[in-house]
Amino acid sequence: MSTPEYFHKWIYKLSTVEKVLVSDLQGPIVEKAGHYTQADIIGDFCAIDLPVPENSYDTVLCLNIIEHCEDPISMVKNMYRILRREGVVFFLTPYAYIYGHTGDTWPDYWRFGRDAYLLMAKKAGLEVIATGSHGDMGKYFKYEIGEDVSAKGYHRGVPLATWMICRKSER
Repeated sequence: MSTPEYFHKWIYKLSTVEKVLVSDLQGPIVEKAGHYTQADIIGDFCAIDLPVPENSYDTVLCLNIIEHCEDPISMVKNMYRILRREGVVFFLTPYAYIYGHTGDTWPDYWRFGRDAYLLMAKKAGLEVIATGSHGDMGKYFKYEIGEDVSAKGYHRGVPLATWMICRKSER
């Protein structure tokens, strides 16, 4: 997780959460939209030399991060490396979202559908528990182009965000 606590307060309130560690690529403070949180881990989770030991975490929340990585498959493989056996990782990324929402500070490279998530999990050796999406922007296209392109039997629609939950199982 790399956004300030303000945006994910619900995580801190869960009875099953013992400790939350916030990571950032560049510095000791994570800032977004005027909210700040101390970073516990500073480092690149796409790098070969990870900023944390392998097999050290039970749960990783990768919320709105991998769309900013030049090599998202490396990051997913590294999530496998840092998870303990039977550990779980949750990925969430925007799909239909404001382009360039991070300004000039963070590049915004990717949008992931279900098939991209499944491919990344396969390449990393992660067992997929579930994939999905929330929101359906397709209904709003009716106002823009005169056609409702919400999810139908022959296509998945235009989600606001997509997600995937995976587990590190024994190989």
